[in-house]
Amino acid sequence: MTNSFHRTTGKKYLQKWAFAIRFSLLAFALFLPAALYAQLRINEVSQGASGSKEYVELVVVGTRTCSDSCADLRGWIIDDNNGWLGAGSGQGIATGCSRFASDANWSCVPYGSIILIYNDGDPNPAITQPDDPTDSDHDHVYILPASSAYFERHTSSPVSPSMVNYVYPATGFINGGDWSTLSLNNNGDAFIVTSPSDLSQAYHSFGYGNLTNFAAADIFLATSGSAKVYYLADDQYNNVASWVAGSAPAEETPGLPNTPANATWINAMLAPVNGTVNTDIYDCVTNGHSYFFNDQNLTVAGLYKDTLATVAGCDSIITLHLNVTFPASHDSTITSCSTVIYMGNPYSSTTDIHDTLHSYQGCDSIYNTVHIVIGGANPVMVSDTLTGCGHVTYNSVDYTTTTFIGDTLQTVAGCDSVFQSIYIIVYPVQAANISDTVTGCRGLVINDHVYDTTTITSDTLFSVHGCDSVYRNLAVIILPADTVTITPADTAICPRNSVKLKASGAPQLTWLGFTAPDSLTVTPGSTTTYYIVGTSLNGCTDTAAATVTVEDFVLTLSASPDTLVLTDDVFTLITSGNFPYDVLLWYPQYIFPRQHVYAQQLVADETRKYTVIAQSQAAGCKDTAAITVRVSEDPYSLMPNAFTPNGDGLNDYIFPVSTKPFTVEKFIIFNRWGNQVYDYATGDKKGWDGNYKGVPAAQAVYAYYLIVNFANGKSVSRKGNITLLRSWQ
Repeated sequence: MTNSFHRTTGKKYLQKWAFAIRFSLLAFALFLPAALYAQLRINEVSQGASGSKEYVELVVVGTRTCSDSCADLRGWIIDDNNGWLGAGSGQGIATGCSRFASDANWSCVPYGSIILIYNDGDPNPAITQPDDPTDSDHDHVYILPASSAYFERHTSSPVSPSMVNYVYPATGFINGGDWSTLSLNNNGDAFIVTSPSDLSQAYHSFGYGNLTNFAAADIFLATSGSAKVYYLADDQYNNVASWVAGSAPAEETPGLPNTPANATWINAMLAPVNGTVNTDIYDCVTNGHSYFFNDQNLTVAGLYKDTLATVAGCDSIITLHLNVTFPASHDSTITSCSTVIYMGNPYSSTTDIHDTLHSYQGCDSIYNTVHIVIGGANPVMVSDTLTGCGHVTYNSVDYTTTTFIGDTLQTVAGCDSVFQSIYIIVYPVQAANISDTVTGCRGLVINDHVYDTTTITSDTLFSVHGCDSVYRNLAVIILPADTVTITPADTAICPRNSVKLKASGAPQLTWLGFTAPDSLTVTPGSTTTYYIVGTSLNGCTDTAAATVTVEDFVLTLSASPDTLVLTDDVFTLITSGNFPYDVLLWYPQYIFPRQHVYAQQLVADETRKYTVIAQSQAAGCKDTAAITVRVSEDPYSLMPNAFTPNGDGLNDYIFPVSTKPFTVEKFIIFNRWGNQVYDYATGDKKGWDGNYKGVPAAQAVYAYYLIVNFANGKSVSRKGNITLLRSWQ
């Protein structure tokens, strides 16, 4: 029945609905205006509050019609001043340009969309939204860094100085953009949008500052760009009175309209065209059947559209979301010893029940089969035997004599099925007594119990069946043993020295590994333990041990923070040893009033050798250590005077050097025009690589200013000149 509805009633419904739409849209479509040509306009340009936190915001401008609602931006060029607004040096002309890549992402960008492009080398913190180069969240805001693969860049054109009649190249672009082609000069620069249909003039341009050909700009503001944001306050993008030179970051609005009037203009372009009606239908059909739609019998799941058009050309679209279901079978089994209640019905005998489930759209989807099995008892006989001494306990009953009992077990379903026969055997307990004696020296372990004095104890033995049968009365006799000692018990000596060990305490003494009598003189090469065994008259033995530690005492002397210090630096001499030790003497003695301390603190005055003598505490072994601390007169010669950044791995960076550890507080470099070409705070921590704004700087003399802090607390500032040398083929 479900499929019959789709083939008949569904068709009539769609035909009536389509006729109504065609009739209702006919009059409206007659009055729709022709589509206006799409435009890409500048909406906001920001220098950022500091550094190069720059971005530009563009708006896709156009009037939506039934047949035109988006712009093709592929090949549109974006650039800073290229020479059109001032061709000489100092006019902010960055080498190269960027353009929208030939990517489907840009083939149809809806009118009213905002495109935010920012410098990812120094991101502006006012941009809090995540990157969205494809408008994946459909908010009509594209956010992407200048280096995105959705851009292409030209690395050599334009170049400063340029020409006021400069023409962009059509070829030579490579994948990926770069903000260095767009970077803005604080003193004066511009932002230019150029259509691929005319590469010889700006489609829309904005300029500021000291541009010499400012009259060529669509919009020009004389205010310089440092910490400035320029934005359109309404919809009059070619009216200079509609533009504001604001302060960054207070007036920055990246990815958003700039003012309420600006928002009204942008939102108006996003409004859909009146007269268009789109409808979605969701339905299903089971596999093997068809669904009639748009004069077709459909059997495959998918999206199908029927377009209804008015005289004015505004399409109204019906979209069918067709789902094809594949019925599945599911089997289950219910077993019981008696009647089963299923779906409210009783079943007292084995049977099969078939049930059909449906999808949420009414299509059959699952055929369920339930097998009900009513099982009777199938008795099985099993036997078992239990044994015990004197008694056996089974099912909480105590049996003292051999007997036979029967028990009934059940299956999981509760049906009696197993009958068990239990044979209980009770073995009698027959006790007997025996006596025994055991002897040991100092102590014995019997049945996991330690005996250290003479006593009598009882032990129980067992028969083959595990029943107590024999009780043993055991006399435990503990014999005394003489205690053996070695003098000295443990001692320490210096390498190559000897010590005499003397043993006593038993009538018979034996050194393990030696044939000596009670006394033994040893000269071990390393720490060694010696053992003596003493035997009493009753045959009991005792063992003693003595360890002779060989103290190969090694004394070391170190200087902190280093063996190279500056004049008037405070440094510390520190002793250490591999055994506990005492300091005896420091040399030169006149420098050290405290002769027995482990560390000495001094003020550096001249290069000198220091010596210390110490001895180990246990054996009195002596050792001497010495160290020379050098005092540097001038560690502050910090800057090389030239470097050659040619990529050969030698002198490719310019950076301060010193014989002492230091940290850089400030390090900046300027060219002869006063432009800052390097700042340690924001640049490469290895130093300046000779590049300025992404291109090699010219061979010339540059000025630097440097502040460093040394580990001794001394701060040193330097300023001077360095020479950048290049070797050209």
